[in-house]
Amino acid sequence: MSFNLFEKILDPSQIVSGQELESRYHHIWHMDEPLKAICLLMPASTDEVSSIMKICYEHNLPVVVHGGLTNLVGSTETYGNEVVISTERLNSIEEIDDSSRTMTVQSGVILEHIHEAAANNDLLFPLNFGARGSAQIGGIISTNAGGLRVLKYGMTRQLILGLEAVMVDGTIISSMKKIIKDNSAYDVKQLFIGSEGTLGIVTKAILKLEEAPKSRNAAYIGFNNYENVVAFLKYMDSNLAGKLSGFELIWRN
Repeated sequence: MSFNLFEKILDPSQIVSGQELESRYHHIWHMDEPLKAICLLMPASTDEVSSIMKICYEHNLPVVVHGGLTNLVGSTETYGNEVVISTERLNSIEEIDDSSRTMTVQSGVILEHIHEAAANNDLLFPLNFGARGSAQIGGIISTNAGGLRVLKYGMTRQLILGLEAVMVDGTIISSMKKIIKDNSAYDVKQLFIGSEGTLGIVTKAILKLEEAPKSRNAAYIGFNNYENVVAFLKYMDSNLAGKLSGFELIWRN
């Protein structure tokens, strides 16, 4: 296909095609396999994502979104007939509000950078897992990731206050709210969290931060049966409420 339509809305440096695709890949475990796609586009704003989607919708072009490429479900694999949208240039932390304890980020911001920005303000974004150095917040939201502190702080779903996304036809849906108590009809953002890109592309989010803990303690505890695990979690909640930021359970038969 001709790239004239995309060249009208993007800088040439934001379009990767032809032999240049050979330096790209669809997953960090398959870095030796060249990316198969019509082209790869790197929008830097929600409006650019919207414009791309309008073109793809009009010309019936399938779209695959690439974030940190750390997924375990093969959702970023392509076959050659797709337009790939990479969120790597949607990488701005737009605001840190230490009063409301929120952070406004674009979807391509890497999780570790979010941790560092929060820590610089004596705050904590609780979500954490092994791929934090490459995973992007957009993919994290789209898969509703859990991580190492899920028992204390909940899934990603519990850590998102506001969201902006682009629908398949290019329509922008925005609910960028900082408030926790929001009973104003439908909570649209929850539809996108965990939807794995099937409803639209997440482009921006407002994250809920916590006060950074002053100290941490770690323990490895073995159990003989599942009932004891449940009982122990109940004991932890009743006796150490507010003190534990996360823990790991080691199962022993």
